[in-house]
Amino acid sequence: LRHISVFAGLIKREEGTQLTPAGRDYLERLNTSVTRMQSLTDALVEYVRAISATHAPSRLELRDSLASVRKELELEIESHKAVIEVAPMPSVWGDEQLVSMVLHNLVENALKFSKDPPVIRVYARDAKDGWVEIVIEDEGPGIDPRQSEMIFDVLFRMSSGPVEGVGLGLALCKQIVEAAGGRIWHDPDYDAGARFVFTLPAAP
Repeated sequence: LRHISVFAGLIKREEGTQLTPAGRDYLERLNTSVTRMQSLTDALVEYVRAISATHAPSRLELRDSLASVRKELELEIESHKAVIEVAPMPSVWGDEQLVSMVLHNLVENALKFSKDPPVIRVYARDAKDGWVEIVIEDEGPGIDPRQSEMIFDVLFRMSSGPVEGVGLGLALCKQIVEAAGGRIWHDPDYDAGARFVFTLPAAP
């Protein structure tokens, strides 16, 4: 990819004035494809690192994790004039970095797909047998219930407008949550937008 990018740049710099309009268009498409493939490669590396990481679970305050996520997404939140409503959150048992990664991906998706200004709600509810359900919901266009399962497949991308991404965020969330013994799902009965729910062990 680096070689392709370098040589494409040389062609544009040294031969660009001699190219026909069609040739310049082909070169631009080539550069776009290289950029896209580089993004995919970087995302796959991040995905493999995350799912192969050694888990170090501990008592985790979800409110602190969410505060960190909001800090990371501060620019996106401000640019969208988003409102993120966070209810009181319980303590859970999990790996801080990986749980934060799940929350980051779900909140970021809600920002991308929600109508402007986005309103995102994050709250928790008790589940049976010592588990906690964490819920992230938005008021966007929602997800076709027929895609409720396939959206967690690697490289699956929803065609809901010009939204960037390579289709690894939800697949990564699924791998992380299931590695912790929990599960994650899209709620097809929620028709006011999209609602995602995942479970983590309650902190002892």
